[in-house]
Amino acid sequence: MPSASKRVNGYGLMGLLIAVFGGVCFYLVKSKEGCLGLEDYDKVQAFHIVGLITGLVLFILGVLNFAGVIHDIVVLFYIAVLGILVAGGIMVYTSVLIFNMPCNLSVDGAFKSLKSLVDNKRHNIFLAEDGNMIAVFILDILSALMLFSASGSFYRG
Repeated sequence: MPSASKRVNGYGLMGLLIAVFGGVCFYLVKSKEGCLGLEDYDKVQAFHIVGLITGLVLFILGVLNFAGVIHDIVVLFYIAVLGILVAGGIMVYTSVLIFNMPCNLSVDGAFKSLKSLVDNKRHNIFLAEDGNMIAVFILDILSALMLFSASGSFYRG
């Protein structure tokens, strides 16, 4: 049984990191609210809240050792594993949305702003050199990887 305790604390720590990453991503996207390239702003924010809530639930299950109760109820156990996998898939989808959403707003002048709208309309976040959205993209990918890893650890535990 001590080995199960290590796994529980492992995905509890991953859950805490996922929640922190979700909060940071939520804040970074919120700071870009006025940008013209963020058509899916509300959808992305909702997906970050899903990641944050899933991370907090994993943290609570891992640290307070409520996971043993879920392992005893087979249907609830498989629903929990599937829910964690779905949350990981949502974070991958959020990364794809973020990849295609550069901030096209520039405050360098009217002509330069119009030129940046025309030039950057088709670009991704790396070509537009949008630092905040690149950070959100990387954190979303890391959150997805940790959710997939946590679901495997939870399933084996």
